[in-house]
Amino acid sequence: MRRLHAANPARLRDLTAIAAIAGVAAAAQTAPTTTPPPPAAAPVAPTEPAPASPPNSTPGPTSEAPPADAGPVLKKDLPEHRPRGGRPDSPPTAGAIAKRLTPMLARLGRDDAPVTAPGIVLWSPGDRTAAAALAVRLDRSLGEMRRLLRVQRGRLAPRAVVLHADRDAFELAEATLFLQAPLRSRIAVLHELDGTGVIDAWESSDEPVRRGSLGRALATSLLLDEPTIAAWPTWFREGLASQLADASISPNGLEPVMRQVGLAAIRGGRAAGLLGLPPEDPAWIDLASPAQGVAFLAVQWLAEQAPTRLDRFIDALRRGVAWTDALREIYGLTPASLSAALGRHYMMND
Repeated sequence: MRRLHAANPARLRDLTAIAAIAGVAAAAQTAPTTTPPPPAAAPVAPTEPAPASPPNSTPGPTSEAPPADAGPVLKKDLPEHRPRGGRPDSPPTAGAIAKRLTPMLARLGRDDAPVTAPGIVLWSPGDRTAAAALAVRLDRSLGEMRRLLRVQRGRLAPRAVVLHADRDAFELAEATLFLQAPLRSRIAVLHELDGTGVIDAWESSDEPVRRGSLGRALATSLLLDEPTIAAWPTWFREGLASQLADASISPNGLEPVMRQVGLAAIRGGRAAGLLGLPPEDPAWIDLASPAQGVAFLAVQWLAEQAPTRLDRFIDALRRGVAWTDALREIYGLTPASLSAALGRHYMMND
């Protein structure tokens, strides 16, 4: 097994669902309203570059601006690596998410209504039918990821996805709404707002990479629902998110670049050092970095040993077993021997 490919890949287009969603969205877009839009707020722009490697104790994203006398404090890291508050006992509904985010987007001059699939609330500046098709595709991918991870059935809080027309609009939203210094190497960034995963992204013309970036953000949001995720090794979480995206939504998206840089790093003897990087290391920011490439190939190699072993490894992590103990018990490996095994395998195999 070379990847976590689904046994029965779901269809990515359901014309009936797309037409229904697009019709509802169009009606919402044209429906009269007596509530005036909130006043636009001045964008918050960074006054100087943010530090490249901030500590991992920064607060989570917020829609509230800092005190006027303090000035904006923009973070440049992976927001999903920041400490998180607890998930709400009752997951928010799609309607509650739309009510929360619509006024925020109005600050950017946007008045488009979201399209909604069961697990996705999507804002898109483009054609409504295309937006509905994307919402259906992302919802099906989210469901496939849950199946691959064997997530227990139950109510899943919808994920919010906000697409911007171009990079400039995306960077303005990152700074204004999430106080995040733009990550030049990211097309999609996962934030958390009031217990809701919010994926902020822009419509890059590179369709495969855009799909891969959105898929990775969805996968990461799903992994963050795991109660023990803070104890999972960073390399495993990052590599698993990439493999889930590759299996469910993004064939030939991020995978070729990750494989190329990963092979070069492993054959150069860098696997052990890269797998040992902490979550706050800036090497994890760039999806085309050697660290991401090695993590992708490491999870792929673990899956190739036997899918049931990978399932058992994930189950052990869910039970709170230390990952080094789980690696030894299930694979008979230590972190050092894992790096050595990757070197032996990928020295001869692509």
